[in-house]
Amino acid sequence: MKVLRHSAFFAIFALLLFCATGAIGAQSSGSKSVSIQLVGVVPPRLDMNLTFAPGNAVTLEGRGAEERSGNGTFTVASGAEVELGYANIFSNLMGSFSIVVWSDNGGSLRDPAGTDGTAVPYNLTFGDQSASASGGAFRFASSGKTSKSGTSTRVSLGFGVVPEAAKNSVLTDRLVFSLSAN
Repeated sequence: MKVLRHSAFFAIFALLLFCATGAIGAQSSGSKSVSIQLVGVVPPRLDMNLTFAPGNAVTLEGRGAEERSGNGTFTVASGAEVELGYANIFSNLMGSFSIVVWSDNGGSLRDPAGTDGTAVPYNLTFGDQSASASGGAFRFASSGKTSKSGTSTRVSLGFGVVPEAAKNSVLTDRLVFSLSAN
């Protein structure tokens, strides 16, 4: 993609230079001079890619301490912190932007069948910011430009006291991550 952009830029530049030199060569002693001004515009860009969720959506599956954790699952325990992975954010904006993470269960892990009323609330940590869900979403703020490769930010879950009933449960939640300029 970069190569195509650079090639297009150089092709336009060469065309303008050719036209300008043609105009200069065509001038006679009584002709007017021509000046060309090139202006480059970089479009605003704000992107987020998650190492743990293609398409910026992930289903979490936690298992109580008495359940066996397997591939893609984690143990739900009091005081535990579970690393999900990293969010890579690229911004060429000078202003601020928001990261909103929508939770299907309002910031709690729940029994997916709905037969067990157990709910285990959790905090979501995005870099050095930790938040509880409010209105079904976790909200984070950031600002400024990043490097060309973006900024990698750690994303994790944190549990407080886990109810006794969760020890024999499989609990899930679905998170959808979004990024927008303010």
